[in-house]
Amino acid sequence: ALCRACLRREDEGLLQPIDAAEQRGLDLVAEILDAVPWNYWKPGEQPAKLLDWLYLGDLEEAMNFELLARKGISAVVNLIQWWELAARLPEVADIALVYAAQGVDFLEADSEDRLFFDIVEKSWPEAEKFL
Repeated sequence: ALCRACLRREDEGLLQPIDAAEQRGLDLVAEILDAVPWNYWKPGEQPAKLLDWLYLGDLEEAMNFELLARKGISAVVNLIQWWELAARLPEVADIALVYAAQGVDFLEADSEDRLFFDIVEKSWPEAEKFL
C-alpha cells in the first residue's frame, strides 16, 4: 500500500504538464497538509450532521458504538479502501461481523481517496441503495 504522500505524488503526475509555479503551489499545499494531523481539518462536533438522517465521520467515530447509539445512527457506510481499513484495524478479520454484533447495518462501498476518483459516480449509487 502506498502512503498518502505517495498517492498524492502519483495523482499530481496525472496533472502534467504543469509549469514550475503550479508545481510550487502544489508543494506548498502538500507541506500544509503534511504538517498537521488529519483531525486538524475536522472542525466542530464529530461526526458532522449533514442532514437529519446523515452524518459524516471518520473511522474513529464509526467504530465508537456508544457514540453511534447516542446519535441514533443505525447504519454505517465505509468509504475507506479495504487495504487501508485492514492496515488501521489489523485485529479485525471481518468488520461487517463487528457491526452486526452491535446491531448496526454496514456497507463497504468501493472507493478511493484520490484526486481523479469520482466518488459520486462510482460509490454513491451503492451507498444510496443501502441507505
